[in-house]
Amino acid sequence: MNERCDEIERAAHYVEAENARTIAEARAALATSGTAECIECGREIEPKRRAAMPAARRCIECQSLIEAEKYHK
Repeated sequence: MNERCDEIERAAHYVEAENARTIAEARAALATSGTAECIECGREIEPKRRAAMPAARRCIECQSLIEAEKYHK
């Protein structure tokens, strides 16, 4: 039973740390302006995306891949 509580506590700490990291990344993105080129692949970030998300630093394809990896681990 104690081992199960330890697992739950580790999971809760992981979720808390992940949430803190996500919030920190969002704050950092808001504090900086976006870029015309994707920081992952170097391609141009489409003007429509930059208009919708001025702080965007990745093209939609790269951002989608990162989010898919993050949420499907």
